[in-house]
Amino acid sequence: RANLLRPVENLLKGSVLEIGAGCGDITRYLGEIGAEVVALEGSRRRAGVVRSRCRDLPNVQVVNDVAEEAGALPPFDVVTLIGVLEYARIYGRGSVPERELLSKAWSQLADDGVLIVAIENQIGLKYLAGMPEDHVGKAMHGISGHYTDDSVVTFGSEELRRLLVDAGFGRVEFALPFPDYKFPKSVLMEPAFDGSVPAFNAYTLASQSAVSDPQIPYPPLFSLERVWEMVGRNGLLLPLANSFLVIAYKSAIGERPITTDIAFHYATDRLPGYSKQTSFHLLERGKIEVRNRPVCPHTVPLRERPIGFTLRDEVYVSGTPYTVKLQKLLTQPGWTAENVTDWLRGWLDALDAKVDADGGPPRHGVVPGWAIDALPQNLIVPSDGGTPVFIDLEWEWLGEVGRDYLAYRAVVVSLTSITAVAAPQDLRHVYIESLLRDIMTLLGFGAARADVERYLDLDGALRRLVYGADSGLSISAFADMRMRLLMDVREAATD
Repeated sequence: RANLLRPVENLLKGSVLEIGAGCGDITRYLGEIGAEVVALEGSRRRAGVVRSRCRDLPNVQVVNDVAEEAGALPPFDVVTLIGVLEYARIYGRGSVPERELLSKAWSQLADDGVLIVAIENQIGLKYLAGMPEDHVGKAMHGISGHYTDDSVVTFGSEELRRLLVDAGFGRVEFALPFPDYKFPKSVLMEPAFDGSVPAFNAYTLASQSAVSDPQIPYPPLFSLERVWEMVGRNGLLLPLANSFLVIAYKSAIGERPITTDIAFHYATDRLPGYSKQTSFHLLERGKIEVRNRPVCPHTVPLRERPIGFTLRDEVYVSGTPYTVKLQKLLTQPGWTAENVTDWLRGWLDALDAKVDADGGPPRHGVVPGWAIDALPQNLIVPSDGGTPVFIDLEWEWLGEVGRDYLAYRAVVVSLTSITAVAAPQDLRHVYIESLLRDIMTLLGFGAARADVERYLDLDGALRRLVYGADSGLSISAFADMRMRLLMDVREAATD
């Protein structure tokens, strides 16, 4: 959850008033980065949780109260409304409670203060794709405008901007967390999506984040990965983002700079020593540098392990991941295992070319240890039509890697990174194990039960090293892994 605020950490200095602290996940982060925090929480039970969570942080004060009834408080450098504004009509006052809450936040700020708001987008893309509204659990509830004067409510980008301006804020900036503000894997700052940096393909981060959203309970009406690309190409990321992170300055004069980076991506589901932040830093003449940094710099990766981990800065390659070709293929009805195998051969050709360039032709059946990370999503097809380039090769197996296992890994990782697919020609191929066996056979690799068990064991060992736990897959569980078919529009309308 802290990934939401890491990109704006530069603003979170001095005194911070957190309105609606919940159970304290954001409170803890604010306290750890050194802010002087007053956390308001209306629920006595949750306020107790926050106190317990932050009991070792003397710079955090927890108050069991709501903003409207809190006593006199000094001006704050920062006020936050993280997942709070949507409840203003239930707990607030006035004829327009959401505006009253924003006005209250404005009045609590110092003259050069800043308000941070996080909230879902009423017309976010996943809701247009049929996903349930987060607060009421009903599809199309927000899209259809079924909110009432005393219910939860979310807003589109322009309505939210007007509310903030009407509340007195001098300048309003948007950042876009993906897949949403509750589970952010990536955060795009305004220069990433407002057209000012044309070389940066912001939609790639939006597309890649879709599968990590735990609030996709059933197949969407359309492929989120594919449509994010269309949305980005047409400059619609802001109005159709699933959530907003809003930075509103009390005054338009003398606002503090947010960051010199245009986008961020986080890998924080790993063991602490392997967690990282990737930032996209804008250089002169529109060039972009990709900077990789540890999230926990004081936690050293474990040594004497069969896997190496190295973070490097890279030059940004403007283009699309090779997996985009797979997404296009799998969203066309009637696709086949042969189609997917041809796509995989293109990746294998690129891998062999890199192995050859790095030190000679590949040995029969094995590739160097760095290839463990050279998966299709790390192969970028440049926008100018140049030779595909592997990026972000941070992992290296300390030894050689079987080409068959790497092919297995490429297939499974690629297929499980897609939210839904169209119906294949052979419906057996909806099941990943069935499709995998046919692809491996077409490639000339082992596809028997013993081979699949060996791949699963290797993958489990790798995941334990990186994440501290494997996927929990057995051969029987793997056989049940099924790709979700895109929802039939007629069935959705009937339901």
